[in-house]
This record gives sequence, C-alpha cells and structure tokens, in this order.
Amino acid sequence: MHVKEKLQNNNQGTILLIAVMIMATILAAAMGTGTLVINIINQSASIDYSIAAFYAAEAGIEKNLYRIRQTDYPGEIALKQYGIDAPTTDSLDLTAGQTLQSHYDLSTINGQDEIVVDLYENIEYQLNMYDPNQEQEPLAIGRLDIINDGSNTEDITLHISWVSWSATGQLQTPQAQIETIVAGDVEEHHITLSSSALYKVRLRTLDGDLTNVTIKAYDQAVDPTPQAIPGEYVLRSTGEYPTGKSKYASQVMTVRMPIIVPTYGLYNFVIFSEGDIAKSVTW
Repeated sequence: MHVKEKLQNNNQGTILLIAVMIMATILAAAMGTGTLVINIINQSASIDYSIAAFYAAEAGIEKNLYRIRQTDYPGEIALKQYGIDAPTTDSLDLTAGQTLQSHYDLSTINGQDEIVVDLYENIEYQLNMYDPNQEQEPLAIGRLDIINDGSNTEDITLHISWVSWSATGQLQTPQAQIETIVAGDVEEHHITLSSSALYKVRLRTLDGDLTNVTIKAYDQAVDPTPQAIPGEYVLRSTGEYPTGKSKYASQVMTVRMPIIVPTYGLYNFVIFSEGDIAKSVTW
C-alpha cells in the first residue's frame, strides 16, 4: 500500500511538470503571434503613412513647378554654392485643422553639382551654362570636365563645341574640340573656359553611344574648386505624414527641369522623381 501511494505521488509531479511546459509553450506561441500581429499592423500603418508622405512631397513639386512657370521665382533662387544645401524655399502643412496633417519642405536650387547624361550617336546634347532669369553676369566657371565611365565597347569620337559671349552681350568666336574615347577606358576631357564669359556647350558623338557621361564645372583650370552648373532648376521636396507625431513616414522626391522654356510647347518634365525616392519611417 505504501509503494502504490508513492507511485501516485510521483505521477502527480510529472503531470504538473507537463502542464507547466504546455502552458509555457502556449504562452510563448501567443507572445510570438502577438508580436507578429503588432509588426504587421505597424507595417501596414507605415505603408499608409508612406503613401500620404509621397503625395505630400509630390504636392510640393507640383505647386512649385507651377510657380516657376508663372513667375520664374524672381529673386527667390540664388546660385547653389557647392556642397551647401539650399535653404527651404517653400513649406506647407496640408489638411490643416485635422488631427493628422501632412507636411512638405521644398528647396529649389538654381544649378547642380554635376550632370550625368547619355549621349546618343549624332544626337546633340546642349548645356546652357547661364541663367536667363538673372542678371547676365559671369558665373566664375573656368573649366568643364567631361568624364566617361569606360562602358563603351568601341572607340567613339566625341565632338565638343561651345560659344561664349561677354556680360554685355558681345558674341565671341565659337570653338570646338574633338576627342577620341578609347573603348573600355575611363577618361576625363577638360575644356578651358573664361570665367568672365557666359557659355553654351554642345556635345555630340559620331561613332556610337556614350552612357553615364558625367559633366562637372570648376572655377579655374589649375587648382580648381568645384562650382555649380547653372541652367537647370533642381526641386527637392520632403513630404512627411503625420506631422507632430512620434511615429511618421517621410519621402523625398527630386525633379530637375531646364530654366529655358522650350519653344515647341510640350511638357519638359515629368512629375515622377528623376532620382531615387528616399524613404524613411520613424517608428
């Protein structure tokens, strides 16, 4: 009788241990499922927030494209200083008065640090190195670098021509330079300019296409300092939704457009970002 009671006591301890293990397993599964559900909810909310932030950024781009075409932004855009972010030129809270608001901050820059362009055979690319909306003053650009990335598989002839004029409008003698781009080589081609003149530069390839050609400007030929290349507006709009909250999403859209209005009457820009849209979520 004593042995039977001892066996029963041992069985009761085993059942208690099994019950604790089952409860722990259920609790761990519930916690894991709860965490997964919370993550899915947060992810869904961040997607919704990102969509609203995207449209806020787009609203800033659209509004300011309209302003540029209507008023040319007189007196509001200074030539970008190399390596310095432009100040905010427009900022707006959208859906004002509601609990959740979206917001955008936009900077509009006259000029860009470098231009990356594809050159197609016998199709001319024109670079306007002046701002027609501002005073015709020299822009302190004394050298232009044209750099190919070495992706060409055959030798290509690059024809570079440029025309310049003084601040008083006096046209100077047009010049040209012919360069041979060796297949597979990364090469830099320098054009010496006068920092006291305004320029229009044309590029054309004669024997094939060149992709990812980088154009950079400097103040002088010797010991150069990088300069912004004028001729295009760069609009950078940062949208945020919701504003004033600890959890929000932001997206950045960048659009480039030539300052000179085309004469053929077609749109010369698309609203979709020409660069990668930068996304971030603070959660």
